[in-house]
Amino acid sequence: MAGERKFHRASAQLDRVWSAPASSRAAYAAAAVIGLAMLLIVYGPGFVLGTSAYWDMPTFDHRTYLMGYRYFLAEPWHWPVFESTTINVPHTQSIAFNDSVPLWAFVHKVVATVIPPWRGPSSHSFLGLWYALASMLQAAFGVAVLRALGHRTWAATIVTSLFFLAIPAWTFRVLPASLYAHFLVLWALALYLKIPPTAPARARVSQLAQLAVAALLNPYLTVMSLGVFVASLLRGRAWRSAAAWFAAGCAVVLAALGFAGYFAAEATASLAGFNEASANLLGPVMPRRSGWFGEALWVDPTGTQYEGMCYLGLGLIVLVAVFGWRVREVAATVRRHAALAVVLGGTAVLTLSNHIHLGSVRVLAYPIPHALHWIPDQFRAPGRFSWLPMYVVVVFLLARGFTAFSSGWKRLILPALAIVQLVDVTPDWRAWSKYTGAPHLVQLDVAGWRTLFAGSTAIEIYPAHSCNSDESYEIGTRIQYLASYRALQINGVSSSRSARDCYADFARLRALEPRAGTTYVFLSPMAGVASELAAGGLPCAGFEFGTVCHPDRALIESLRWRPAAPPVALGFGDKLDAAEPTGRHLGPGWSYTTDHHSRWTDGEVSQLVVRLTGTPPARPALWIEAAAYLCKHRVAQDVDVSLAGVAIGTLHFDQHTNQLAARGLAIPDPALLAQSPLEISLRPRDSRSPFALRCRGTDYVRRGVEVGKVWIGSVP
Repeated sequence: MAGERKFHRASAQLDRVWSAPASSRAAYAAAAVIGLAMLLIVYGPGFVLGTSAYWDMPTFDHRTYLMGYRYFLAEPWHWPVFESTTINVPHTQSIAFNDSVPLWAFVHKVVATVIPPWRGPSSHSFLGLWYALASMLQAAFGVAVLRALGHRTWAATIVTSLFFLAIPAWTFRVLPASLYAHFLVLWALALYLKIPPTAPARARVSQLAQLAVAALLNPYLTVMSLGVFVASLLRGRAWRSAAAWFAAGCAVVLAALGFAGYFAAEATASLAGFNEASANLLGPVMPRRSGWFGEALWVDPTGTQYEGMCYLGLGLIVLVAVFGWRVREVAATVRRHAALAVVLGGTAVLTLSNHIHLGSVRVLAYPIPHALHWIPDQFRAPGRFSWLPMYVVVVFLLARGFTAFSSGWKRLILPALAIVQLVDVTPDWRAWSKYTGAPHLVQLDVAGWRTLFAGSTAIEIYPAHSCNSDESYEIGTRIQYLASYRALQINGVSSSRSARDCYADFARLRALEPRAGTTYVFLSPMAGVASELAAGGLPCAGFEFGTVCHPDRALIESLRWRPAAPPVALGFGDKLDAAEPTGRHLGPGWSYTTDHHSRWTDGEVSQLVVRLTGTPPARPALWIEAAAYLCKHRVAQDVDVSLAGVAIGTLHFDQHTNQLAARGLAIPDPALLAQSPLEISLRPRDSRSPFALRCRGTDYVRRGVEVGKVWIGSVP
């Protein structure tokens, strides 16, 4: 009996604490601690502090963001603040398009300016600390939303924190750092609920501040925040005041976006993918991966609908089953928040794009009016906008749940469903924990590259990142990342909006005069250029994926890498495979290989570099196994061919003759074959991409002809 009384007393005490109200500061602090604890448990302290081996060579996305920050940090303060002059020489580039979280980068650079020793640690911990902050704010603003609806107990604080940390659409979007800021949507909703329709001006200022922060972090989340702001203004039905505040909100957003660098020259580039990177009508109940269902339920008819993944999670789906059928309650909520409902309806139309899918079936497609084409040109992934209606549904379900399950044994329902929700996202946590658990190093002599960069003031990589569609672009980013430790002046890194003129690069390369202190890296699609330079006396060394050159011979020799390979030897009658993976035969202008063991030309001119051996035939001819890229907007293609800069003829392709077959051109002057090395140039008269031709949605690599074997033989 005594033991039973003690149990009941302890239970009653726990119940009182569990149901006791929590002050705002205590609740937000507790939520932030829970958010930070979750991140530390899943990813570890080394990930957060930038000390784990993962940051020695992180995954592609994180490389891009960190490189943008490092170059921003290394440059002196200037205007425009976020425009770098050293990351894309000779062009400028806004680090906003490196997705380097502009506001967070600004804060770190300010700290490093005041406390210079912070520069070193921040170049490693920049992203890890961002994830920590975003996780803390995700839980804290989730709690703020429910507190605005009257749920202010310790129980509500803890359970709400767990639910908002177990939102599958958030746990899945770990790699894009700025998109991890879902707390911006929750912040906007919290202000919407806290600020009454007839709020004084000072209350609206907090909403303007929220819009400014959002615009300094991510454009997609800014649009969602602006939608919630508009709904808040319309609640009061004071139209004149609403119009004035709307104008103020738009002005704040435009000013913040401009300051962050989102209106840089790169913004004029159109993006492809709007009709593919959308949400699915089954998205709320279709998990990408689930602790309960695995990946069996996921359907992605376009290959990029993961962008619109808005699965609620099993715990919340149970609440949908409990409350979703109560039509009167739902209708009453919609009437109370009519303006927000209209905003959500418009968002839903946008998030589904103009190609609407139900599972794997496309149920509707419609053209976008010309006047609205700026939307798909700027927002390639409309599916991301699904997060706003998703979070509104989550808030409604949790608020209704706390009200309905507030007494007796029912108080256990939401904690139990929070556990169900947590189990549902554990595959995401396991996957990303493993993915960020080790560095992504592949066959690079890191010590050698660091030695090379220690003796360099600049680096040029060919093809530059935005000009390279070959598999070697991934290796290029690893080399760029190693160079970013010293923020060496570089000719481009990965960017979501590239404004680089690749063909001007090729023209400059043909007249290259190596500069002292500059490292030149030639990846496999252009390794033939390095062979020419090495043959001309420039010190070069070979590595697995290309060739590196530097005017300092002693520095090159200190690497103890293999010697640079000479131009490919080609005997008369021997066939050269254009798709040969080393790329030693390739000059500028080549794209990726195909399933036919061939390679596409990419751009205005594409070159092969060879060293001829043997005795030429009496009547020599250049033979090229080729086929053109033809589609509805390109019915024919002509390709001018030259040897050593001298035109020898034109290859013609049309719908009747477009097979990957050998075509011969007589060489009018056999003396051309004495050139060593010899350049074979192909110049398609139409070098547009499938995207520009409106033949294939998201393929924007310029295609002229597909080239298989090349050889010099006899005229038949």
